[in-house]
Amino acid sequence: TCLAEGKRVLAEGAQGSMLDIDFGSYPFVTSSSTITAGVCSGLGIAPSAIGRVMGITKAYCTRVGAGPFPTELFDETGRRLCELGHEFGSVTGRPRRCGWIDIPALRYACMLDGVTDLFVTKPDVMDDFDEVKMCTAYEINGEQTGELPFEFNNVHITPVLRSYEGWKHPLAGTTSYDDLPENLKAYLAAIEQETGVHIMAVSISPDRKDVLFK
Repeated sequence: TCLAEGKRVLAEGAQGSMLDIDFGSYPFVTSSSTITAGVCSGLGIAPSAIGRVMGITKAYCTRVGAGPFPTELFDETGRRLCELGHEFGSVTGRPRRCGWIDIPALRYACMLDGVTDLFVTKPDVMDDFDEVKMCTAYEINGEQTGELPFEFNNVHITPVLRSYEGWKHPLAGTTSYDDLPENLKAYLAAIEQETGVHIMAVSISPDRKDVLFK
C-alpha cells in the first residue's frame, strides 16, 4: 500500500552478506537470506520496487564464530581493534574476530546486493594507528585474484595487503566530511576506487549526529 501511494520504504537487513544462506560462506552461514534479495522473498516486495541500496561496511573487518576470514589478525593489532571497537557479540558477548578490510569480499557483497551507495562505519576505532592496511586481492596457489573463489572455505588464501599511513588524529568533533584528515580521505577514496561504489557517508561514533554525509 505504501509503495502504491508513492511513499518511501526503508528495509534494514540483518547480519551480513557473507552469512547469506545461498550466497554466503556455506556452511558458516545463517538460516535466511541476508542480502537485498531477502527484501523480495521475505517481505513480498517486487524486485522492480527496489531503488537505492545502501551497503554498510566497517572500516575494518569482523566475524563472529567459525568460517573463512582471510584478513584476520591474531596479533596485538587484532586485539586493539576488538577492544577499541567494542567488538563483542550483541547476544552471546563473544569477542568478534577482527582484521583488515577485505576488498574482494566487499566487492562480492556489493555485486550480490546491487549496492548503489556505501556507508562506512567505525574509522574512529583506528584513530591511533600508525598505519592501516587493506586487502586488495587474494593469493591462491601462487596466483593473485580479486575474486572470491568458489571453494572459499576449502582453499588456502593469503591476503595481498596495501598499507596506508594512519591519520593519527581524533575524529571526535568533526562535523563535515571535507574536514576529515587527508590520510583517512585517501583511505576512503581507495575503498571507492576498489569497489567502484560511491561512499555516501561515514560515521565517526555511535551517535547519529556523527554521521558525515559526503
